[in-house]
This record gives sequence, C-alpha cells and structure tokens, in this order.
Amino acid sequence: MKTTVRVEGLRDLDLALSELTKDTTRKAVARRALRDAGEPIRARAEQLAPDDPNTKAPFDLKQSIAMSGRQKSGRATQYRKESPTEVTIHIGPTKDGYPQAIMQEFGTVHHAAHPYLRPAWDGEGGRKALNRIIKAMSVHIAKSVARQRRRFAKARR
Repeated sequence: MKTTVRVEGLRDLDLALSELTKDTTRKAVARRALRDAGEPIRARAEQLAPDDPNTKAPFDLKQSIAMSGRQKSGRATQYRKESPTEVTIHIGPTKDGYPQAIMQEFGTVHHAAHPYLRPAWDGEGGRKALNRIIKAMSVHIAKSVARQRRRFAKARR
C-alpha cells in the first residue's frame, strides 16, 4: 500500500530551500527532515508488530521494521520521480521480515489480520507527520544555510 502526501503552499520553506545552492544539499535536508518525522511512525509500527518468540533476527517481524530511502521489502515499487530533488522514505519491514509482514497486516484464510503499519500511520502519520516535517525542515534548512554561509565566508578570505 502506497500513501502519497502532497503539500503545496509552503512558501517560506521553499524560499529558505532556494538559499541552498546545491540540489544534493536540498535533498539531504529533505531526507533528514523526513527521517526525523518518520521515526515516530516507525517506532509505533515496531511496537504494534506481533512478536513471535520462535522467530529470531533478522527474520523477526518486530525487529525488521526499518526506515530507508530505498524500499527493502521483497518487491520494488514502480513509480517515476517527478523532479531531480524528490526524496522518498519507506517505512516497513525489510526483505527478511517481509513474507510474514503481509500475512500479519492483512490476514489470510486461516489467520486473522493483525495490522501494525496502518494503525501506526493512523496514530502518528497524517497531519502530525506533516507538522513534524515542517518543523524539521525549518531546523535542517537553517543549519544548512548557516553551514553554507560559513563555507562561503571562509572561501572569500
């Protein structure tokens, strides 16, 4: 299941981002902000994931909940980036925890569903996550702009 959030109208953040000279710096700022904002979702999913005492790492579902810029489950998503500075963060089980993850989240004919990702998103995602992204972006942009200004000032000497 893919959830996409589109945010428009954040002019102040956009102006601040435009102060950063490199696309790679802009991407790094966005990636750090998304990681900061996504951590409560990842932690809640890990907390809600069922723990099978017979399953050990790395195949344990609870221990396989991770956050990454690349999807690490058993299937790759098929989508096209809309801009060179687009950043994506995936939260979910790694490839090792993936086979049982689908069955736990959605259930089977013989096993009732025990969702953990959707309740994590419902509790920590949405508007809460968006507010965390905005705050984290502000902090990370300010730090990066200050670093960039120090580098430029040092280079002029």
